[in-house]
Amino acid sequence: MATRKSKISTTNPKRSFVEVVRANVVKTGVIGFGTFIAAIISGVVVVDDRYAHAGEVSKQITTINEGLEINRLTGEVAVLRIRKSNLEDKVFESNTRSMGRNLARADEMIQNRYRSELDEVNKQILDKEKLIDRIKTRTLQNQQR
Repeated sequence: MATRKSKISTTNPKRSFVEVVRANVVKTGVIGFGTFIAAIISGVVVVDDRYAHAGEVSKQITTINEGLEINRLTGEVAVLRIRKSNLEDKVFESNTRSMGRNLARADEMIQNRYRSELDEVNKQILDKEKLIDRIKTRTLQNQQR
């Protein structure tokens, strides 16, 4: 049975690389093109896996910004709670000083001012706590998507 001989000669070791390529132009072209396509596909896969997608980056930025907003609001609530405590102390002092005697008009005005400030601080605390809860809920919903 006769075997088919390849155009690439193994019996003539002196044949140059250029001669082999010229003798097998189609095979060399197909192999070269296949190698080129494989390199491009590998590069695309590596780059795609290495860099985050725009949607993921946007989601991460939103999560970070919401976390920073929660931290800022939590700090503000802490400051308001300190202010509330101070106002409650002042109202208590004013009440204990006035026990058993009638309040002077100035003392009554000061006490009313403290109480109105205390009401305003309580309202601000509630508003900020509601906002924190809304942001936390929105953050959880975004993470679940």
